[in-house]
Amino acid sequence: MEESVWVDFFDKGVIDEKKIKESIERNKYYQDINTENWVKLWHYHNLTDLEFEELLAVVGQELIEYKYTNHQVVKHLAGLFIRFSDIAFISENKTSILDTFKNYVNYLFDNDHLPSELNGCIFDFDNESWGGLGFAGRDISEFDQFVKYLDEKIEEYKVKCLPNAAKELLEIMESDVMLFTRKLILCNDGENIYYQTPILKNIEPEEFVTKLLSLSGQNFRQVGYMFKKRYSYREFHSNLIYELDWLKQVETLLEQKRSDAIGKLSGYRIGLFVDGYLKTAIDALEQGSKQSI
Repeated sequence: MEESVWVDFFDKGVIDEKKIKESIERNKYYQDINTENWVKLWHYHNLTDLEFEELLAVVGQELIEYKYTNHQVVKHLAGLFIRFSDIAFISENKTSILDTFKNYVNYLFDNDHLPSELNGCIFDFDNESWGGLGFAGRDISEFDQFVKYLDEKIEEYKVKCLPNAAKELLEIMESDVMLFTRKLILCNDGENIYYQTPILKNIEPEEFVTKLLSLSGQNFRQVGYMFKKRYSYREFHSNLIYELDWLKQVETLLEQKRSDAIGKLSGYRIGLFVDGYLKTAIDALEQGSKQSI
């Protein structure tokens, strides 16, 4: 099975049945007539000359038709075709193949087939393999160039999707404030996907404040805790500094709300939020930005 399956099991105690099933099914000993053509091509060492030529033609046509929309499968195919060029199994040169697969990545980007969810994990265990199969061509520079281009387009796509993700995040704040918190702070939880991503700046400050003030007292304080915790790590300030102006806009709006509710419990509660949490967050970011200069 692929490395990430073992890592999940031994390091995290997690058993991903779907990943295990996929890994087993792509093993050469479990292949059958339902095996995808690209998997059969990956096992080219087991093919005859005629089988290889026929399968290569079929997969080539599938690439022309953009059959594959999983970026990991496309990554496998890029490695295979670059390898085939390197060992003179096909006539196209590696530069031409690299350009072809870059265009394929552009197709995935334009048609919303790239992953949009940000991953909070520090380590990526998919650099060497996916689906139980190692990537071919890992020792060839053109494959490295392809991987770099693919990763850049994935990051670009994630940025493109941030406004929609921010809207969903705001809805989560209303329905599940603890999940909202876990998504935004560094914690030992798979949900912490935005802890160093300046996603909050994609939320309209007025809309945020309106929804914030509609929360119960306990949930209101929980959002305050999120602010204090989110900006307490200096190593993330270089990314989160882009939220500083947004935080100041939220502060201005809340100060106005506090002024309008002087002498009321709501005004007192807003004051505690601003002075105890929001200003702390703003000060932390401002200090971090000064130290980085």
